[in-house]
Amino acid sequence: MGDMRARLNFDVWRGWLRAAWPVLLIVLLILPALQPLWQAGLQQTDDGAHHVFRLFSLDRALRAGHIGARWQAEEGFGYGFPVLNFYAPLSYYIGLLFHRLGAGFVTSFEWTLAAGLVLSAVAMYFFARELLGRWGGALAAVAYAWAPYHLADAWMRGALAEHLAFIWLPLLLLALLQVSRAAGRSEPRATWGPVLWGGAAVAGLVLTHNLTVLLAVPVLAAWVLLLTFAGVSDGAARWRFLRGTVLMGLLALVLSAAFWLPAVTEARYVRAGHIPEEFAAWSSALEQPRYLLGGSWDHHYVTPERGIEHRLGLAQGALAGLGLLVGLVQRRRLSRVAASALPVLAGLTLFALFMQSALSAAIWRIPGLLLLQFPWRWQTLAALSTALLTGYLTLMLPRELDIAAPADDTVDPDGHPDRPGALNKTFSRSGRSPDRAGGHGRRPAPAEVLLETPKPQFRPLVASILVILVALLLASAALPNLPWQPMNIPATDIPATDETINLANLAMYDYGRGLWLREHGSPWMFEYMPVSVQTPREEFFLPDSASDTGAAAMEPLAVTITPGRQAPLARAYRVASAQPWTFQLHQFYFPGWEAVIDGRVQPAAAAGPLGLAGVDVPAGEHEVVFRFGSTPPRRIGWAITLATLAGVLLFRGMHIWSRGFSRLAWLRARLVPFVVIIVIYAVLTAAARLARPADFTPAAVSANFANQVQLAGYHAPADTLRPDREAAVLLHWLALTDPATNYKVFVHLVDAGGQLWAQHDGEPGFFFSPTTRWQAGEVVDDTHILEWQGDPPPGHYQLRAGLYDPATGARLAVLGPDGQPVADQVLLAEFDIP
Repeated sequence: MGDMRARLNFDVWRGWLRAAWPVLLIVLLILPALQPLWQAGLQQTDDGAHHVFRLFSLDRALRAGHIGARWQAEEGFGYGFPVLNFYAPLSYYIGLLFHRLGAGFVTSFEWTLAAGLVLSAVAMYFFARELLGRWGGALAAVAYAWAPYHLADAWMRGALAEHLAFIWLPLLLLALLQVSRAAGRSEPRATWGPVLWGGAAVAGLVLTHNLTVLLAVPVLAAWVLLLTFAGVSDGAARWRFLRGTVLMGLLALVLSAAFWLPAVTEARYVRAGHIPEEFAAWSSALEQPRYLLGGSWDHHYVTPERGIEHRLGLAQGALAGLGLLVGLVQRRRLSRVAASALPVLAGLTLFALFMQSALSAAIWRIPGLLLLQFPWRWQTLAALSTALLTGYLTLMLPRELDIAAPADDTVDPDGHPDRPGALNKTFSRSGRSPDRAGGHGRRPAPAEVLLETPKPQFRPLVASILVILVALLLASAALPNLPWQPMNIPATDIPATDETINLANLAMYDYGRGLWLREHGSPWMFEYMPVSVQTPREEFFLPDSASDTGAAAMEPLAVTITPGRQAPLARAYRVASAQPWTFQLHQFYFPGWEAVIDGRVQPAAAAGPLGLAGVDVPAGEHEVVFRFGSTPPRRIGWAITLATLAGVLLFRGMHIWSRGFSRLAWLRARLVPFVVIIVIYAVLTAAARLARPADFTPAAVSANFANQVQLAGYHAPADTLRPDREAAVLLHWLALTDPATNYKVFVHLVDAGGQLWAQHDGEPGFFFSPTTRWQAGEVVDDTHILEWQGDPPPGHYQLRAGLYDPATGARLAVLGPDGQPVADQVLLAEFDIP
């Protein structure tokens, strides 16, 4: 009995390993492409730092309790941009999962890129397996992962969202294939399963990368057309397939409405919605056809002598061409869908190259197409089609190496022994249908409805060798010239590492972008700046030289404020004023900003040349809470999405219940894992909020500096003011007038004898919110990181702050209740250092 059990256990493990071996092999063959994971710091990329700082900003919002944040308050030198109202957010939430598990922001970003590379290959395997068998799927998977543009997207461009979009494209094709197979079954509800998960996959693509949706249109259109005529056998089945396809698209639209509806309707409020589509800049990026293919085996990712940046790899094209040739020669060994896909895939590859060539100039003038920004984005489509063509190389293996088809495989229903027909795998080991056709998986399809012929299934050793050889050929071409180098924070010599991702370096990164804008010009730099900002985007972070003329002409406000709870998207204050005034946040106005004044909601409006979020406050004492709330498009979008999600779950649950309790196995297998992931994510996020909350209540201060600014509060816990920690002091200023002088702020930490031990002097907002840009009634959050001048001994210490004119060194006087100067600095706190 013991020997029998051991034998059974051995057979189970061997069967599991046999089934999982192609996926394990794929992952092993991708590992050399993950080199940045083992390097210190952030890989040098075009956009990587921007995505890292967006992760940082979103994390702060979530740790303050802002679920589904659309506004990133820290971007744009602390003025804030509505990034996630327009830029698909799913990739950032995936990245934060790694951060919740303990990784830093740089590590989380790079692990997300690595996960995208592996998962996209696995997704390609599951799709290509349905056409070409397990080993054809493995070939396609490694070709997809090693496509030069796929690697460049990760390790040269750092295009996080576009890189993760590679995962969804094979899944969409797989969903449509399953819908077509299910449409051939006599059961009316057979298409429900693949339609539901296919709609969710399309929604996933929409929520991952907006522009890849546009790239996917020709792929999906060609695939639907192919399946309409080659994937189903009669008119009724074609109708069911087309109906399922339409329903899948509609389901995707309503599931993702919470994102795309506000993005479309509110685009007019930001610069990105008004950028002119100029074709002149594109014409230089379109290349002559003879230069679209790489000129050497070792792929050159950057070709400065040519206009195009990303070419089709020579190895990539050669293996795809060979796969096309082998597939055409061995057509009789293929199913009708797989054989018909050959010219379609070749056509899609040529179309992707055509769209990068000068021959496509007229097509690019179609309104809206220029939003793709770069012609070489079409390499995404080429990576998909060439990978699938490479999968046909499995047919190079001779027929005699085929493994005998399983007993439940069937032949073509039309009676053609030499033409592939349909495979109807009826029962798995558990006795239930594995639902390969995308149906409900509880009963076999009728015998007369057969969906696919057996695919060639070669012996694992021989097939593995072929996959390894192809992977080595592709890696030998893709790896040598892929640049590996660490990145510094722009405009600094500070390495971009987990430890250097903070507010100060976010400001420096924005400064680097601002310098690029001033020196080179770019229609897409600071593209999410609201159009209500009148100050030019290349100047809003610099001193206003026109105001630097002496004393301010306006009468100062007679206002005092006391800050309450402060969070990225919600700021509370107690205010008192003898006259009505306009209270303004140091945040750009965008629809959604509102103020709750004594419990009454009042919409904010753009104030002053900077278009700050402002609200009119009546005279007297009031409780004012600024918050970034909702708008009608956002509420409608969320209502549509949540109602659809609830309806789908209820519909599917009722259907499962009606088919008997055995259907709960489907629920456990497909729904429970997603619920578990969501619950774990929520628990980790809640734990992060409790352990490191991003919201706080400052200590109140009331210091009037020469009737120009008021220091209203500060936040600097005494236990953080140590040399071994980031000694950050956050000051809350209120502009009582439009300052005409560009003052600097000083924060000093001194001992009982007045000796200076730590300090920071600089313009507010990490040097990028100069006082000459402040508007009367504006409250400014101003962080200073103290620089230590030695290790302070135990004793009593004071924290002091003030302002001075850098031209003269004269400090701004602190006025007493009678309006007379009483000091030139403010005592913020006293504390002991043990």
